[in-house]
Amino acid sequence: MSMYLPNIGVEVHETPLNQTVIEQTPRHNVKPKKRTLKTRFDQPKLDQPKITTLTYNLWLENSYSKERVTRVIHIIRDTMPDVVCLQEISQDVFKFIESMLAPFFQIFQAFVTEDNPYGTCIMCNRKTVRIIESEDNPYYYDYNSSKMSRRIVGCEIEFIKFAAPKFHVLTTHLESLSENDRYRASQFNAIKQAVASLKYCIVMGDFGIWNENEDAAQAISNSKLKDAWIEMGCPYKVKYTYNSRKNPNAKEKGQYRFDRILYHTRDHLIKPKTMGLLGKNNISTELPFPASNHYGLYCEFEVKESD
Repeated sequence: MSMYLPNIGVEVHETPLNQTVIEQTPRHNVKPKKRTLKTRFDQPKLDQPKITTLTYNLWLENSYSKERVTRVIHIIRDTMPDVVCLQEISQDVFKFIESMLAPFFQIFQAFVTEDNPYGTCIMCNRKTVRIIESEDNPYYYDYNSSKMSRRIVGCEIEFIKFAAPKFHVLTTHLESLSENDRYRASQFNAIKQAVASLKYCIVMGDFGIWNENEDAAQAISNSKLKDAWIEMGCPYKVKYTYNSRKNPNAKEKGQYRFDRILYHTRDHLIKPKTMGLLGKNNISTELPFPASNHYGLYCEFEVKESD
């Protein structure tokens, strides 16, 4: 049975740029002292094509909301990922982010028309990524089992600066709280159905998994989706995106890998090369705490270009 739902409530916001800036590389005249033979090592190195991604739960908390979101906006502007997925976005926060970042990103979400208090959004870098707009793209799926109005939001994209197949990018926020594993397991099964026919996809978000023995964690392990953190050898420094030992905003005691970046491609098209936790520093000396109770999870994928 198809899970597709009509594209109701998804808005794609297009803020045209005023001008196109063409960057020119300065030319330098160099007079060598003597003639030399060129070798393959003397040839200019071309940048390896890459996809950069960021998933970040912004924390649905009213205190110092503008200051915290402003800090996240600075983090996004400093890193300029190709694709950003955000969770726990209130309508006011979404409008603020849109007002600040629409010149740089195509931004869309799927919660306003149903008057949900919060939702998720996807942002695509205008210089590197293009959303393929059609009657059924962007899109979303509702979960049959959710007490918290959770859903999957996705879109199909193409890359501007290098040759690669079209990708689907999806984000979600599975059911929260440790006792809701059965909901998370059911929701991830819905994700598996959503990506079953996709040849190239990245799925990012807050999966809310408290330990690897949960049914949801086992379902991920047994799916076709690879976990970028595991594929990189489980680096400890970027394991815990929710860490009450280091983040005073984290009220639930403990260290958890809630936020994850999963992917699937044919022919090993992409490979995770670097990962990092963003938003670990305090907002300021006056506000001695990070922007969220989660850290942002950043991943850079190396891409094998299409012929």
